[in-house]
Amino acid sequence: MAAKNFDERYPAIFQPGNEDLPASMHWPAPDATVPSKSVPSKLVPSMPAATVPAKLVQGPEAGHDPLPEPVGKIAPQDDVASSSIVETPTGSTEGASTAQRSWRLWGMPAVAGALLLALGVIAPLVPVWMTAAEGDDSAIVSDQMWTYLTAQLAAPMIAGGLGVLATLLFLYSQQHPTRRTGLRRVFALAAAAVVAGGAYAQFSVYLIPPVIHVDTSTDTGFTHSYSRAPDIAIILESMAFGPLLVGLLMFAALAISHNFSSRRLYTVGLLLLAAAVFAQYAQLLFPQVSTTQGFQGAYPSMPAWTILAPMLAPALVAAAGLVMAGALLYPVIRAIYQRRAATATPPEEAAAVGY
Repeated sequence: MAAKNFDERYPAIFQPGNEDLPASMHWPAPDATVPSKSVPSKLVPSMPAATVPAKLVQGPEAGHDPLPEPVGKIAPQDDVASSSIVETPTGSTEGASTAQRSWRLWGMPAVAGALLLALGVIAPLVPVWMTAAEGDDSAIVSDQMWTYLTAQLAAPMIAGGLGVLATLLFLYSQQHPTRRTGLRRVFALAAAAVVAGGAYAQFSVYLIPPVIHVDTSTDTGFTHSYSRAPDIAIILESMAFGPLLVGLLMFAALAISHNFSSRRLYTVGLLLLAAAVFAQYAQLLFPQVSTTQGFQGAYPSMPAWTILAPMLAPALVAAAGLVMAGALLYPVIRAIYQRRAATATPPEEAAAVGY
């Protein structure tokens, strides 16, 4: 009769005639007491809340077995055992992985930029070294097309190498807020050095003393001499555009990063464009300035600054164009990133922040 009245859905303590059983019996899993979805709820009888006498509720200190852990919870000893299976990386392994990630993040781009810069400097010098090896330092191998190509590749290669190194230095200065002021000063000094090097290369044909050539006619024996710019000065002038452009962009980055906004981008771009216009028309703006300037009777005389200033106009126009292009693209890039952030954000959070 008792077996007939036993309901397997409920513990034995709730069965008829089992009121005296200890309260420390094994409790079934919660899922076992939940009626199946296949059974209509109206066919499942509802049980009233059961009450257990206080004298039967005894803890572990009374000599009974402790209550089992809830289903799905890992026992303390099992937790220790499971955690001991997973090997935690040692300090040396973590240090090696961190150094490897740092090398991939900073070292590899720096090496690539330095290599590109070195190739840009060395490539146009190869014809000069070849002519020097032939014993004639006054003439360049100008009758071959590859010498022209190396001279034309110098400026973009130098600009690319310097651009990579300057970008890494700028990002490194932004990554460390505590040392940001000092790193910005270092970045400003580097920008000034790059601009100064580009200006020297641009005006090298006037700063480097010319080479004197003496020719003697074999028929008449008449000797005449003339001067021309050295080959190294011609090569430096051909590669000057790269350093000038990178240096101007470095100064623009310093001015923009202080308070980044679309308006500041437009302002810096317009200032660079105004400087380019001023350099291009300096001779018309200052017609009283002499076209040549002599230094203690030196020959040849140095051109006036109004003649030299237009040589800086191409780099100024290029820098202004890049900054203005960034100002035009900034709202588009910002909208794309905001939309991506809104897609990754839950709908309720996106509505709260106004996406």
